[in-house]
Amino acid sequence: MRALLALPLVAVVAGASPSPLPGLPRYTAGYTKWTKLNSRPIPPRTVDPHRSTKNVYVSRLPRNGRYPVGTIVVKEGRNRGFVSLIAIMRKTRARAHNGWQMIEWTRPSRTARFTELARGSICTSCHFQARRTDYVFTKRR
Repeated sequence: MRALLALPLVAVVAGASPSPLPGLPRYTAGYTKWTKLNSRPIPPRTVDPHRSTKNVYVSRLPRNGRYPVGTIVVKEGRNRGFVSLIAIMRKTRARAHNGWQMIEWTRPSRTARFTELARGSICTSCHFQARRTDYVFTKRR
């Protein structure tokens, strides 16, 4: 009879999706690997409600000038060297705001969990100015 060699079990999950930042929904996980819409970080402006340096990522590119249903746009705001704001636009079949649902989360420190700051139409008044580009300000360069 042959002796069996006992080896420690090591689980390797190929292509496992990354975890989202603490407090954020799963669909935001790995957003930094999506298409980046801005060529350089967007600096804060005096009228900017986010007051942070931003990068914008998109899960899908537009077709015929519009983003397809299911697209997620993530605006990441960095303040004091850490991601302090995540604002998302999620494309749905709804008619209002061309189908975009908007949610913002913030956190006070790099170790804190994100908490929801705003949901719904809070951002649409700003983004209405970009209705010609499907409510998304930043275009890929």
